[in-house]
Amino acid sequence: TDPLALVHRFPRAEDREMAAFFSALLAYGNVKQIQRSLTSLFSRMQEVADGPARFVLGFDADRDSPSRTVLHEWKHRFADAEDLGALCWL
Repeated sequence: TDPLALVHRFPRAEDREMAAFFSALLAYGNVKQIQRSLTSLFSRMQEVADGPARFVLGFDADRDSPSRTVLHEWKHRFADAEDLGALCWL
């Protein structure tokens, strides 16, 4: 039931590190909802960038506006695609 269990699904250390970062940031609320949100987020990142680390490292704030990318309409409680875009940009 620990959301960090999702981190171990990634074979590359840099992806585990980035997945752990997002898991820690979103670990508030119902555990089942946290897992759904993280699974959705990681699937979206994997879809376009072969993992969370490459997604974040390749993120361009001008090009990758959350309203135009795979983050579009992603939400976890009060955090949304715009919040994730800002985190990736930072």
